[in-house]
Amino acid sequence: MVGHIARSGSGRLLVFGASSFGAFLVDLVLLLHATLGNLLVSVVGARLVSSAANYLVNDRIVFAHGVGRRTTRTSLPRYALLAGVLLGANYGLMWLGTVPLHLPLVPTKLVTELGLFAVSYVVQRTLVFRAARTRTTPSTPGRVKGVAARRTDVRVSG
Repeated sequence: MVGHIARSGSGRLLVFGASSFGAFLVDLVLLLHATLGNLLVSVVGARLVSSAANYLVNDRIVFAHGVGRRTTRTSLPRYALLAGVLLGANYGLMWLGTVPLHLPLVPTKLVTELGLFAVSYVVQRTLVFRAARTRTTPSTPGRVKGVAARRTDVRVSG
C-alpha cells in the first residue's frame, strides 16, 4: 500500500515526508543521546545512521520507478554527495543557531530540518533517484524512447 501511495504524485511527497521524518527522529534521538559533548561529532554520527536508513527507504519505496530504474551504482554516490552537502548546511545552521544566537538545540534542529526538507526532496526526485532512460540500440530494435513499437511487415505480391 505504501508503494502504491508513493507512486502517485502527491503520495510520493507524503511518503518522502514520512521517510524524512523517520530519519529526523533517528537523527534527533542519536543527537540528544550523544555523550561526546561535541556538536560536530554528534551531528555527523547521527546523520550517518539516519542517512543510511533514509537512503534505503527512498530507494526502495519513495522513488521506486520499476521498469527503467536506475541502479544503486548511480544513485548511491549521488545520495552520498547530497547527504554531505546537507550535512554541511545542517551543521552550519545549527552552529549559527546554538552558538552565536544562543537558541535551544531542539527548536534550532526543527527549523534547520524543515528548511532543508524541500531542497532535499527536489534534488532526490530530479537528480539522485531519477529513472534511467531507455535508449535505442541495435540490440533492441523497434524501441523508441522507451516505448516498444509495433512491428508490421509489408508484403508485396505481384
